[in-house]
Amino acid sequence: MHRKALFAILAFLLVPTLTIGCKSNNQRESISGNYMTEDTIKLSINGYSFNMLLADTKAASELKAMPEKGALKISMRDYGGWEKVGSLGKSLTKSDREMTAEIGDVMLYQGNQIVLFYGESSWSYTPLGRVSDLKDWKKALSGSNITVELSF
Repeated sequence: MHRKALFAILAFLLVPTLTIGCKSNNQRESISGNYMTEDTIKLSINGYSFNMLLADTKAASELKAMPEKGALKISMRDYGGWEKVGSLGKSLTKSDREMTAEIGDVMLYQGNQIVLFYGESSWSYTPLGRVSDLKDWKKALSGSNITVELSF
């Protein structure tokens, strides 16, 4: 009888410990499959060009409507060895959710910063889009500071 009680107590104590850090499908998601494939923005970085498919979010629509003269230049700095971060100069509508950003994802952070990922990171972001062809993506984002031009 004591053995059953001891087993029940150990199971009660260990199960929560074993599940801490495990991700359920609802806790973290990636941006994949969340795009308006007809809308794109061209990114020019260090002599390389990339097409970004826009996410189906209000922030992505607002980003595309931002520039009055067809292009927007953003100074970006390295953060954490997996992303470049730069200020948009204005706030966009946030619809943050916990997700894992992957290489090629473009996210809105804190409503007013654009983030280009060349590694993975889990946090609360609003999807802006995803670069479809990652050839030379990491090369283009090399260096501590870069300038990105978004053409619409």
